[in-house]
Amino acid sequence: MVRIEAEIPHDICVRCAGRIFALVDSGLTNTGRGEMLQFAIRSLTGNRDFSFVPERSCRVCRGTFLQMEKYLSMFLDATSGYEFSTFLVGSTFPEETVSEEQAIQALFPGLGESIKREFNRELGKLISSKTGKQHDRKEPDIIANYDLRYDTLSLTVRGFYVKGRYRKLSREIPQTRWIHRVGDDRSVEYFIGKPLCDMLGGKEYHLHAAGREDVDVRMLGSGRDFVIEVVNPRIRHLDLEEFRERVNASGYVEVDALSLAGPDDVVKVKSLQHEKTYEAVVRGEGSIDCSRLREALSSISGKLIYQRTPLRVSGRRADKIRPKRIVAASLLWCEGDRAAIRVRAEAGTYIKEMVSGDGGRTKPSLSSLYGSPLVVSELDVVEIHREGG
Repeated sequence: MVRIEAEIPHDICVRCAGRIFALVDSGLTNTGRGEMLQFAIRSLTGNRDFSFVPERSCRVCRGTFLQMEKYLSMFLDATSGYEFSTFLVGSTFPEETVSEEQAIQALFPGLGESIKREFNRELGKLISSKTGKQHDRKEPDIIANYDLRYDTLSLTVRGFYVKGRYRKLSREIPQTRWIHRVGDDRSVEYFIGKPLCDMLGGKEYHLHAAGREDVDVRMLGSGRDFVIEVVNPRIRHLDLEEFRERVNASGYVEVDALSLAGPDDVVKVKSLQHEKTYEAVVRGEGSIDCSRLREALSSISGKLIYQRTPLRVSGRRADKIRPKRIVAASLLWCEGDRAAIRVRAEAGTYIKEMVSGDGGRTKPSLSSLYGSPLVVSELDVVEIHREGG
């Protein structure tokens, strides 16, 4: 005890003294531990005048814990207008506070907790008692970030996620908003994200999808898997049916199979790899020989083709050769210089280039097997084959 009296600074408060031994037991507050320590030093050393300083004069905490009501008010003001059920308190302390505490606790290593940990816990308890909201370390709706260096508070609001499947009915909109199309946000992302963002009072929105289709390609059938994320939402309850109706009213995009989601679903949806069935209208340089085209489709069915990165996307994707399997290909109709084909192919197959050959970058191609140039004039994704499909 003489060693403790000699080594513990006297110009710290009972709370900071007790925090040095916070891990010794769990039945007391740090203030309670400090008071017991103060009593023990007085009793066992005979120094009845020994006393830790008031919190306001403490060289470590500098009276921080006397201002908890102020920090509570800051939280209430900052979160006004937000719907939330759970929260987490985080904090940043001045460097000198952290250094002072570390130097003191190093005298009795492994027995204490940090001022940051105590502040976060005690303020969390106070906020919870006043608001009825739950303090949650795993997945809080709101994180309150206190910066004690400047006496400020900033909020990190957990995003709101909805997953489902979309159908793109237009050949005139991209999947995501284009930065260089100023004033024209029309896209799959816009027609799904804007209604949701408005309903939740959010700041921004982002579409995450299992692959993408070109601007001029429709996505039909059961639709493409997606997750839509709303940033900084003020509202956390959602009528999914109303959301679906708002999106579908656009005439450009339809959504279905909606459910609430989370950040993990973003990772999952981006990892999905499924075979797809396409229907395409192809054109020839002259009248198409239907029999010859049927033979070419039969020849490519079940075959592996090799696709070098198409010229149209070579500026933004790695230039390499990708082997892709054409599962099945058949003729739907044939008339004049036009024909319709159905193709089922491995995920990531470039169908336009499978037809045209892309100047020899896709081998074999439908054009090379047919013996004359063919190009896609219209293309639809008509089905995505999920497990068992």
